[in-house]
Amino acid sequence: MDADSWSARLSSASKRFQSALQSRSGKGKSLAVKVFKGVPDPLLDIVVDMMFFGDSWTNVKLAATPSNVVVLTPDNFELVLDETKDVLVEFYAPWCGHCKSLAPTYEKVASAFKLEDDVIIANVDAAKHKDLGEKYGVSGFPTLKFFPKGNKAGEDYNGGRDLDDFVTFINEKCGTSRDAKGQLTAKAGIVETLDTLVKEFISAGSDEKKAVYGRMEEEVEKLKGSAARYGKIYLKAAKSCMDKGADYAK
Repeated sequence: MDADSWSARLSSASKRFQSALQSRSGKGKSLAVKVFKGVPDPLLDIVVDMMFFGDSWTNVKLAATPSNVVVLTPDNFELVLDETKDVLVEFYAPWCGHCKSLAPTYEKVASAFKLEDDVIIANVDAAKHKDLGEKYGVSGFPTLKFFPKGNKAGEDYNGGRDLDDFVTFINEKCGTSRDAKGQLTAKAGIVETLDTLVKEFISAGSDEKKAVYGRMEEEVEKLKGSAARYGKIYLKAAKSCMDKGADYAK
């Protein structure tokens, strides 16, 4: 489209915009020139119609981006009390500015741990569901509480509110190994508390391995979350080693 044609289209859009403003507020303005200056020509009419003649667009439903944050209500709050889950809960109010600022980061936290079956990142509208807020001592927004598998009374989260702060906290508390993008870190699959026993098992003679294996079983029973799953893999490998003996590594 040449410059004259574009100018004519822009002028028409401006007049339509001003007309819309006049009909709605009684004040004509020339903001359309600024608003539409950078809009590609094929989108011009659509933008005008959607933004300023939007009555015909009110029934258009835009696809919402799925959220990985679990929305809690009194009807499903039992998820928090599930002894097999580690749950981080944000108690928020829709009008709270700090809550709104936290929302994008909190969504990223939920996305980072979405593949961890025993980790839940959730929130609850405590302004609407006041009984839940009162029950857990919420006096300001946002309030963050962590409900680990072994403490369903909940504990305050007082850490930082950057993405990395949350990720570090969840990894340490839940035994997970995720980075801010949800990828497994280099520590994934490694259970540091078993390192000494693994070394002892490897160096032990055939008759001694069974005793070391028993101690490994005891330690694995103490593990939680992802560490427990990895610990079971350690045990499986150790048992195969005992069953196959010297042929295991072949």
